[in-house]
Amino acid sequence: KKRFHNGIILGNILFFALNPTIAIFSFIPTKDACFAAAFLLLTIELCELVTHPLTYKIPARCSLRLVLSILLCCLFRNNAIYALLLFAPVVTFFLYRNRRKIAVLFVFSFLCFFFIDGVLYGAFGIEKGDNREILSVPIQQIANVVTMDEESLTDEEKAQIDQYLPYDAIKESYNPRFADPVKQSFQTDTFNEDKAAFFRLWFHLFTRYPGNYLNAFLSLNLPYWYLDAYAIDEYAKREYIETFIYDYDSIGYTFERDSKLPWLYERYEKLASYQRLGRKPIIANIFSLSMPFWLTLTCCFILFLKNRRKLCLILLPSLLLWLTFIAGPVSNFRYIFPIHMQYTLFISIALQPSCLTRTERLNEASI
Repeated sequence: KKRFHNGIILGNILFFALNPTIAIFSFIPTKDACFAAAFLLLTIELCELVTHPLTYKIPARCSLRLVLSILLCCLFRNNAIYALLLFAPVVTFFLYRNRRKIAVLFVFSFLCFFFIDGVLYGAFGIEKGDNREILSVPIQQIANVVTMDEESLTDEEKAQIDQYLPYDAIKESYNPRFADPVKQSFQTDTFNEDKAAFFRLWFHLFTRYPGNYLNAFLSLNLPYWYLDAYAIDEYAKREYIETFIYDYDSIGYTFERDSKLPWLYERYEKLASYQRLGRKPIIANIFSLSMPFWLTLTCCFILFLKNRRKLCLILLPSLLLWLTFIAGPVSNFRYIFPIHMQYTLFISIALQPSCLTRTERLNEASI
């Protein structure tokens, strides 16, 4: 539709047809694959908005697609709501000719999400997650202070920490790449009674141990930003792609894999465990957990150099989503997979924006 070069179109088709990680996620029953599809549809809708002339009036069908894609993204992953809440005022500001309608569409999408999340879920008895799930980084930072500088803590500080985390067990549980071992013992009830008290403690320790806080934050999700980090982290010990089957006998469910192409599945399984990729230069980096961030950032840089800055709006949601991932409890490929899915789209936009020149001329004529 945008009249890209045939080679770029073919490259996009081959990326989805031959990419083994996409093939693997097609039969992994987690919400990450569904979210990746919804997030890709949202990116395509943003491409429509950004590349049309400033005089372009958003038709009803495009409005509906945009609302549905925003809503699906928020429903499939909670962190998407934070990324899109940050993105909404930015895109509304820069696409000023359609500012009012875009603002209405985003607000309507968010209202639908909060209605479903706050009203419908409650009506059907669906409980919200534990508040500790959004406290991975603060909990990890406090645990880092206890592990690395326990001797300098006062008895009062130790007692305050013990209200939220079993103090004597922190050192044993602390894992620099995985927040869950410490986070699982977090006293959510105490936190809910006086949230301000927890954050006062957190800020007090921050003023005394800023280096520990920075170390804990950067170490927790190092594979997301360090390009040469190994995909299977020696500390977190999580699989590259988790294709194993959980044992649900305790609740009366039993699942067995029934592969019709066992030889093909075996090849995918080896890739999923990162055995075939190993440390091979370039190939391993393409499938690394940090590549989505650096590739998106590089494409933005190229667009800036080509004076196509407005096209960066298409890539911005991915960068904001990445920011929510580095605040998470662990680095895992299934989290970053939605941005991995957009590799070729971002490269296409960065390398051949010439297909948008007609739009830019119309934009200039309309100003």
